[in-house]
Amino acid sequence: MAAVSHDSLSPGDAEWAALVVRAVAHLAEALPEEPVPTADERRPVYVYGPDAAQDDEAYHAWLAVRAGTRRVERAAVRRRLEALPQAPTVSVIEAESADGWNVAAAGTTGDFLAFLETGDELEEGVEDDIALALAADRDADVLYTDSDVLTADGRRIRPFFKPGWSPDQLLSQPYVGRLLLVRRSLFEELGGFRPEFGAAAEYDLALRATERARRVVRLPIVGYHGHSPEGPLDDEAALLALEDALRRRGETAAVEPGLRPGTYRVRRSVQGEPLVSVVVPFHNGAEHLRRCLRSLQETAGYERWEAILVDNRSWDPNIRALLARFEDDPRVRHLSYPGRFNWAAINNCAAKHSHGAYLLFMNADVEGRSQGWMTAMLEHAQRPEVGAVGARLLYPNGSVQHAGVVMGLGGGVAWHAFCYCPDGGPGYFDQVEIVRNYSAVTGACMMVRSEVFERLGGFGEDLPVAYNDVDFCLRLHDHGYRVVYTPYAELIHDESYTRGRIPPDAHAVEIMTARWGDRIRNDPYYNPNLDLYRSEAVVAGPGGGS
Repeated sequence: MAAVSHDSLSPGDAEWAALVVRAVAHLAEALPEEPVPTADERRPVYVYGPDAAQDDEAYHAWLAVRAGTRRVERAAVRRRLEALPQAPTVSVIEAESADGWNVAAAGTTGDFLAFLETGDELEEGVEDDIALALAADRDADVLYTDSDVLTADGRRIRPFFKPGWSPDQLLSQPYVGRLLLVRRSLFEELGGFRPEFGAAAEYDLALRATERARRVVRLPIVGYHGHSPEGPLDDEAALLALEDALRRRGETAAVEPGLRPGTYRVRRSVQGEPLVSVVVPFHNGAEHLRRCLRSLQETAGYERWEAILVDNRSWDPNIRALLARFEDDPRVRHLSYPGRFNWAAINNCAAKHSHGAYLLFMNADVEGRSQGWMTAMLEHAQRPEVGAVGARLLYPNGSVQHAGVVMGLGGGVAWHAFCYCPDGGPGYFDQVEIVRNYSAVTGACMMVRSEVFERLGGFGEDLPVAYNDVDFCLRLHDHGYRVVYTPYAELIHDESYTRGRIPPDAHAVEIMTARWGDRIRNDPYYNPNLDLYRSEAVVAGPGGGS
C-alpha cells in the first residue's frame, strides 16, 4: 500500500511525471493482460529487523540526539506555562501498592494524580509537559505517556512508544501502563484503586477511568522510567478485572488468555444468525477463486453467508468451468462487471445486489488459514460502535502482509503495519497478535455492516485502484465509528496476484493528500517517536520523533 511521494519534484517535473503515469495507465489498459509475475519476481526485498524495544543501540542514539532538543523544548514549555493565567496542577504519588496510593492520594491537592512506584523515576521536566497538554485540552480526564526501563547500571532500554487512545487494545493488554494520570475528581468518584484486584489494580483503574473519561490523551514523551519491565500481569487477576469491566458495560462476552503471555481476548458471541454477503471481485485466476470459495465452505466457521462473485472481464475458460460447478449452489451468485477495472465501483455495484446485513469484501486471492475466521470478524462487526473490521493477512510464506494500516507509513499515504513480520512473530509489544484499533484496514478482507456502508455511500469511485479502502475507513472515523483489527481472523493473501503489477497512481496520492493530509501526517493510532519508513516500529532516526 506504500505510495511514491512527488514532493521533491519541481512543478515542471511533477507535471511531466503525472503525464507519464497517465500514459502508462492508458497503455496498460490497451495492452493484453500482463503475465503473472513469478514467485521470485514477487519476493519482497524488505528486510524485517529488530523493533524499538529490541534495538538498544538505536534507542541510545535517539536519546543522545534528543538530549539537546529536549533542553530547548523544556525551556519553551516552561515559558508557555508561565504565560497561562492558570495551569492544571499534578500531584505525583509514590507508593508500592494500591493501598499505598489510595492513602497518599487522600493527602494531596493536585487537579490530577500521577502514580509512581517507589524506586522508579520520572523524566525530568515531564510534569511541565503534562500540565501544558492538560491546559490545551480541558476535557482530558486521563493522560498517559510513553515509558522505558532502567537497568541496574542506569541504562535506558525497552522503550514503549504507545499508540493514541485505543480502547480495543486496552481490552487486549494493559498497554496504557505508566505514567498514568487521572483527574482527581474522577479518581475520587471511582473510589480510587481497588486492592482486591491485586497485581491488576492499576489495570482495573485504567479500565474504569477510561470508560468514564470525557477524553483520554496520549502524551508521546518517554515520561516514565521503570526499574523493571511492565511484564505480564497475573492472568487470573487481569481476567477478573476484564470480566468486571464487561459486566459494568453490559457486554456479554467471554474473557480468555490471548495469543501471547500478558495479552487477553474478549470473545463476543454473534447475536442471532445474520446473513453475511461476501463480495469477491475477480479477473481470471480460477485456482485462486476456487481456493477462496473453498475456504468459505471449510474454514469460515459461520454458515449463513452468500457469495457474490463479480467477474471483471475474465477470458480464461477455466473460470467458466469453475462457475459452472456452483450453478446449483443457492449461496453463490455470479455478476458481470464489464467496465474498466475500478475496485471501488465493482464492490459498490455488488453491494447493491447483496441481501446480507453484513458485507465482507474479499479479494479472490485471499483464503482462510485459521478456523472460524469469519466468526472472529463478525463478533466485532456487530458492535454498534465499530464501522469496519480487518483480518490478519499473511503472505504464502507465513510472513505478515496486513496487520492494520498506518497513515503516512512508508513515506507515502499509508502502508501496512508490521508488513513482512516473520511467521509467528508477535510484533512490537505483541501488537500483531492482539485486537486493537487502527486508522484503517485493508479492503482485501474487510467486514462492514450493510447499513453503515450505505450510509457512507460506499467506496469512493474517484479512487479506482489505490486507497479507496483507506478513504472509506477515515470517513468511518469522521462519522464516529471505530476500525478494528483482529488477529483471530487469519487468512493468506497472495497480494495482487490476479491483476499483475499495477502502474503507480499519482492521482490517487493527490486526492488522498488533499483530502486527508492532516491524518497522513499525524496518525492518532501510531506514535511520532517511531520511524515512518519502517513497518516493524523502529525508533525514529536522528532528529525524528518528539
